[in-house]
Order: sequence, then structure tokens, then C-alpha cells
Amino acid sequence: MGIQTAMGVLLVSLPGDLDLANVDRFTSVPAQVAGQAPRALLVSLSPASSLDSQGIPALLRVGGRLAVNRRRLVLVAPQGSRVRRLLDAGSAGGVFPMFESVADVVAGSAELAT
Repeated sequence: MGIQTAMGVLLVSLPGDLDLANVDRFTSVPAQVAGQAPRALLVSLSPASSLDSQGIPALLRVGGRLAVNRRRLVLVAPQGSRVRRLLDAGSAGGVFPMFESVADVVAGSAELAT
């Protein structure tokens, strides 16, 4: 799991699916970046082919932790991908801003400030 900063946004790149094997590592990210000031945490789910029963609750937990500090969780999940369909069908569908690509997030980074 890689973490980078670009244009005031932290980017977390998952190496694959968000599942039981890496959910603890993912949910520790807010604590890892607590001292940094970016306004949003961007999670690229592009490489993921699926989310297991731990995936969506983990996204909701991380989003809640970020909201306490007035930060946002933003997702990259391309339309038509299995992960996007799971998010849309599940409880995270309308909760987080979702973009097609990291480039789309960077292009719309002013929107993340609100």
C-alpha cells in the first residue's frame, strides 16, 4: 500500500482488493497521516477487482475518522468496474465522492476543498 501527496490530496494506492488480508493496514492510514494537512484522502480502487465483507465497512470507518478532522475520503472507482457496482449497491454509494481516475481528481481538486 503506497501513500503519496499531490496537490493537497493524499493518494493511497491499494495493491489489489480491499479485503481481510489488508483491511487492518488500510484502516490505520488516518493515524499514519494525522500530522499531515491534506484536505482529502484519495483511495484508488482501480486495481481492485472486488471488496469482501470487510471492504465497505473499512471505507466507512476511514471516512468517519477523516470527517472528525474535517477531511474527506475520495474514491477512484471507474464506472462499470465490479468495485464501483459494489459501492453503488452498498452503503458507500452516495457517501463518498467517486471519480473515474486520479487525473479526474487532480483536475477537480478545487471541488475537494469544499
